[in-house]
Amino acid sequence: MRINIRKYIPKRIKKLYHDEDLNYIIKYSRYDVIIELLSFSIGFFNSWFFANYISFELYGNYLFILNINNFFGFLSFSGISQSLIQVTSKGYDSFLITATKKLFLYSQLGTFAILIYSIIYNLFFEFSLVIFFCLIITGVSFPFGCVILLYQNYLFGKEKYKKRFLVRSVNLIILNLSIFILIFFFRNLILYFLLYNIFQTTFNLYLMRSTIKHIDKTERDPNQDKNAMQYGMMLTKYGIIPIIASNINGLIVGMFFGPVSLAFYTVGIGLSNKLIVLTRPSLSTLFTKYSKESKISKTFIIFVICFSIFLFFAVQIILPFFLQILFPFYISSITYGRLHTFIILILPINVVFGYYFRGKIEEKIIKLSILIPNIISLIFIAPLLLIFGINGLILNEIFKNVFTLIIYFIYKNKIEFS
Repeated sequence: MRINIRKYIPKRIKKLYHDEDLNYIIKYSRYDVIIELLSFSIGFFNSWFFANYISFELYGNYLFILNINNFFGFLSFSGISQSLIQVTSKGYDSFLITATKKLFLYSQLGTFAILIYSIIYNLFFEFSLVIFFCLIITGVSFPFGCVILLYQNYLFGKEKYKKRFLVRSVNLIILNLSIFILIFFFRNLILYFLLYNIFQTTFNLYLMRSTIKHIDKTERDPNQDKNAMQYGMMLTKYGIIPIIASNINGLIVGMFFGPVSLAFYTVGIGLSNKLIVLTRPSLSTLFTKYSKESKISKTFIIFVICFSIFLFFAVQIILPFFLQILFPFYISSITYGRLHTFIILILPINVVFGYYFRGKIEEKIIKLSILIPNIISLIFIAPLLLIFGINGLILNEIFKNVFTLIIYFIYKNKIEFS
């Protein structure tokens, strides 16, 4: 007798087969997911290798320099890149030309800030020629990195996910080969940052130039450029505080606890943080979808919540074995990892709602969800740090995500569900 298995499947699960949001993600986000999984695998191998075979200090210095560069990302004018996704998804490609010129000019502020910081750090915190010269290199290359991100977002807005995947793959190969060769064999951070930035900049600017040459310049519309730039500057302005709040933890740990403590902190939160990083590209194609459509699937929301709970418990169970087997010298950082995992319960649903409101250009909700949680987070950094030490920084991140979710819940009547 033939058994009909489908009748035993709950209706909510059956709906997922035809869920528009989930099917869109499965169809278009696979390239971003693959590159993030590849990045996770290669990055994990490098982290394991360096954590076990190079000194705590060298690894900590490398992480500290990356954290400084990420911290000053608030001067990258990233809102322009997000605005580019918005207009190119609607067919207006010429904004790439305007955005490239403006972004390269404005992001010179990032170069200036990093160079000033390198002087201040060496004068008042710890004198280190390695950190000083590495920061000079990253500062000079800062505007080029901003333009590179702009090009990748252009491909994203045009739904050229495969080409974006290939570009990011080449960058990933350049990054990790140079890390492995120059840090492990030569123990030379300065040479690594110098050669990596030269290779990456040359490759990506060539692609950017060839793309701009093929854009129909006759379609340029000053009004569309103006509106897209205004929206991008609005996102940039309100994105300054969250970028600072998101990257200040590593900066604080490196400055006040030292690069060695930063290495322990980074390894401790590594597993949960990689899953958190994977969340955004996994869901990122929704931004393009919600820029054109107005409804969000209830079934998909339930799916995201259930999957987040599953990931949370999975990491809590796996983490002790993960550290014991692969990072035995860092086993004491398990507390950081277990606490940091709680963010996984909240962040994915925040990402979905965030892309929805950005896609629909709900400016009031965008501003409130950006400003309120991050301002509160910056206010509470000092007291939580004094009371709980490095764990206080992680608690602060959890509270920030809770406040963001509360704001989205307050404005749930603005969401059109299907």
